[in-house]
Amino acid sequence: MIPLSRKVSQGDCQNDYLEIRESSSTGPLVDLFCGTSLPSNYTSVTGHILWVKFVSDGSVSGAGFRAIFSHLYGIDLVGESGQISSPLYPRTYPNNADYRWTITVEGDSFIQISFLEMDIEDLFNCYYDQLKIFDGPDVYSYPLGTFCGLTLPSPLRSSGSTVTLHFQSDSLVGGRGFLVDWRAVQDSGPPPTITPGVCGGLLMTGNSPGFLYSPGWPENYPPNQECTWLIRSPNSIVEFNILSLDMEGYPPCYSDSLIIKD
Repeated sequence: MIPLSRKVSQGDCQNDYLEIRESSSTGPLVDLFCGTSLPSNYTSVTGHILWVKFVSDGSVSGAGFRAIFSHLYGIDLVGESGQISSPLYPRTYPNNADYRWTITVEGDSFIQISFLEMDIEDLFNCYYDQLKIFDGPDVYSYPLGTFCGLTLPSPLRSSGSTVTLHFQSDSLVGGRGFLVDWRAVQDSGPPPTITPGVCGGLLMTGNSPGFLYSPGWPENYPPNQECTWLIRSPNSIVEFNILSLDMEGYPPCYSDSLIIKD
């Protein structure tokens, strides 16, 4: 984000000007600024890079410009209710978008998210563009769902006072994006359950050891999987033993990997 604090404005800007582009010197032109009228703040939408160039000629000059810049990669939202939309909504969301929002409500409340609009590319089960929602303060929390397409998902609720939304797009097809409504409620959602062998879910320890399998086991796992399991063991610790491992290994864990976090 660049808020310009020295008055400049759009115009012919042929002699002295401030030029701002997305990504590089050949990227999309944001605008040329000159004069004395203060423009609106600008936030980058592609590539997480802004290219800025100042040009002056050999005659009339002024005090120039003064600007500040900061990153808005993560946006923290606190309160009782609100709405979140994809960047540029209701226009087509930008290519190569990567945005996160973390919502926090009062500690004894939960969060309900209702979907008001969905228009996200849905090829290959949300492989290219997707909205992911996590039940916690970051993208390593338990995933509540991955969403794309045109169908409005059912409302969902958190199991705590914080959720994280993560929206990503690729470099090709886009859509209008999404619009969701969030609000603090007093009841949590039902605990998620899974069938052994499916992709992701919540697991609880019991009196006897439990088994966790990759999708399709003992056959080869399918391509383009991203599965997250959360193992909970109330009032005790978790012992995790890997009994069999057969995954692509070259280069080391670059393409296929199993990641374990405490």
